[in-house]
Amino acid sequence: WSGLQLTGHIYRSINGGESWEQRDTGLRFEDCIRSIRGITIDPNDQNTVYAGVEVDYGCKSKERLTGRQALVYGEVYKSTDGGANWKVIWEGENLARYIWIDPRNSNRLYVSTGLFDRDAANSNIPNGVWGGVGILRSDDGGNTWTVLDKKNGLGGLYVPSLFMHPEDPDTLLAAVTYPADPGGEGVYVTRDGGDSWTKILSAEFQWAGMEAVEITVADPDIWYAAAENTAYRSEDAGETWQRFALETPDRKGGSPIDLEVDPRDPMRIFQNAYSGGNVMSTDGGETWVDASHGYTGARVEVVTVSPDDSAVVFASSSRSNDGGQTWSKLVINANAHLIHQGADGNYFLVADGYGYVYRSVDGGGTWETVKVVEQLDEPYNAALALAPSDPQIVYIGYVHNHCTLGREGGTLRECFKPMPGLFRSRDAGRTWEKINAPYEGAAITEIVVHPQNPQRILASTTKGLYGTTDEGQTWEHIEEIDQIARTASQVDTGLLQAEGVIIFDVVIDPFDPKIVLVAAEPGAVIHSTDGGLTWQQSAAGMDPNEPVTDLLTDPIHPNVIYAASRFSGVFVSTDGGNTWVQINNGLYRKDVIVLGLSADGSVLYAGTASGSGGSGVWRLGTPVTLQQ
Repeated sequence: WSGLQLTGHIYRSINGGESWEQRDTGLRFEDCIRSIRGITIDPNDQNTVYAGVEVDYGCKSKERLTGRQALVYGEVYKSTDGGANWKVIWEGENLARYIWIDPRNSNRLYVSTGLFDRDAANSNIPNGVWGGVGILRSDDGGNTWTVLDKKNGLGGLYVPSLFMHPEDPDTLLAAVTYPADPGGEGVYVTRDGGDSWTKILSAEFQWAGMEAVEITVADPDIWYAAAENTAYRSEDAGETWQRFALETPDRKGGSPIDLEVDPRDPMRIFQNAYSGGNVMSTDGGETWVDASHGYTGARVEVVTVSPDDSAVVFASSSRSNDGGQTWSKLVINANAHLIHQGADGNYFLVADGYGYVYRSVDGGGTWETVKVVEQLDEPYNAALALAPSDPQIVYIGYVHNHCTLGREGGTLRECFKPMPGLFRSRDAGRTWEKINAPYEGAAITEIVVHPQNPQRILASTTKGLYGTTDEGQTWEHIEEIDQIARTASQVDTGLLQAEGVIIFDVVIDPFDPKIVLVAAEPGAVIHSTDGGLTWQQSAAGMDPNEPVTDLLTDPIHPNVIYAASRFSGVFVSTDGGNTWVQINNGLYRKDVIVLGLSADGSVLYAGTASGSGGSGVWRLGTPVTLQQ
């Protein structure tokens, strides 16, 4: 069985995965997003199947959203004919994930709800209200439900992981994650079928709390738990725990999504994670190795090509030396902005989402860590830019990731989280100082510096585009761009409509600095030919509301510009952005969010986002070193 994210479809294979049949009649597929979060088969009847579902907030509510992350509802479905037909048996205000069936009594069900990077629909976070549901239990096959929550001893209502003891179904292990009551994050156990829960392991920090638990089948006294970059093992059924670093020799383990123990070997365990890929341990979590080779699925938000070799490309926290045929992980774990400095091809800067910059002078072999701002307790997207005329000058700004990961309910997400500000380095990233931001609490999505004048800067924000001519002492809001974008949004295109304007990217033509292009949502591409004095929309050849997220100017060929779209793939302009054509030959994924171009303009790389089909990196053109 396989359930898909974003489409909500379910498939079944009866020949070990060689072929698949869609089996989801009865699941709701309204004009909104559903994702399958869990599938469970009745151990006593293989025709009885349950599915836990995440439901996009816009399916049930058209209110303006104020969530830390995406706000979601949840559903549980049941099929009694092997998936040929389904009916909904539960609806609630958080996603449904793990479903467990008591093998002694198929009518007793347990369902965990919640995930650390989704927020319950019943939350009002700006006003300090954290929602959630807890754990569901049914004694009649899902006809009615009892909610197990804080009154039963759970320290919080976000339960991203649940595991039933293989020999005692009344014993279940649960992970409680952020948000929870102060100190409530951790591992909980019940030994009476959920009536009462006891905390047996505390989370060491609030964000994001405990995220995954597992009981081994081969030895039910061996239990595991995982938090961000941390693994735990108990050999006495949860009485005592050992703590281990969840990291490989190359990188941190990230934020765990799931644990899976080999049913033949209680010391062989796999963990998959955000920003960490898949890792494996054969010694019970004490040491880990990368198990991601050949696996694609990472959300690629950064692509940088070496200026000396078009076959050397960085994508998020990975590096390829052969044009993307094989990849190795960097020694840092930073799915964030990466730029190249200097002419030797070996000097790189990376900004992560937690207030640090990493510097390498040997092409990414070793890295120096530099603190820019006090460590952030939640992930932010970092915008990093150097001054082309003086590579010693570098700028960095931040935006909380919930502000720019998309729109919900047709409106722009409110950036209620405090922003760290705007920072400058005058010594190639060794030291940093805070400077004036475009406005107080500015959420900065991109920064670009004039090719000849390091004091002239453009900063794109979630409130439009701002410019400075004095290195950030004073800023001017370019209101005309917002007006053009809002006019474009009035066109009924069936794409994303919005009240607000997000500027995703801004570029200055290296051959003619008077030419400036902006990627806006709504508005697609907005263009100035007089250094920003006047503007017009330049979307001929694309939808006027195309969700363009990245722009690249060709450093060798004048008037050649590339644009990435989350809906339509890649566009190219050969007349300075006046007209556009798609170049999607071989690119079956159209949700492109970032581009990278070789220094000679001959090889283009595209990074794609999450969704069905596998995220990853695509290449147009062949590097010279591979041709040879």
